[in-house]
Amino acid sequence: MRRTLLLLTFAVLLIVNAFPVEAGNRENKARGTVLSTDGIALTVDAAGVSMTFVVDAHTRVEARGAGTATRRAQSQGRRGPALTDIISAGHSIEVDYRETDGVMLALLIRRVR
Repeated sequence: MRRTLLLLTFAVLLIVNAFPVEAGNRENKARGTVLSTDGIALTVDAAGVSMTFVVDAHTRVEARGAGTATRRAQSQGRRGPALTDIISAGHSIEVDYRETDGVMLALLIRRVR
């Protein structure tokens, strides 16, 4: 009985590990200097490699002064500030992103010093 249970456990582990986690479900990080941004895409020089991230309404941005910019935009009837109001070329940033089908979607953009 014990041997059967051990073999069954081993078989289940073997089957579970046979199906790799989809690459699009893994979060990645990149750090570098902003080359350009237009509000829907962000291009970053990360250690000599140019990376372009798609930015959508769910992308969070953390930066000094972002709270003030958000309150100002909301007082003007907008949902929030534009990405270009907070992040611009030359800023050092860190990006948490998810890659799916070759598209890198920015989940969190954090301005660093």
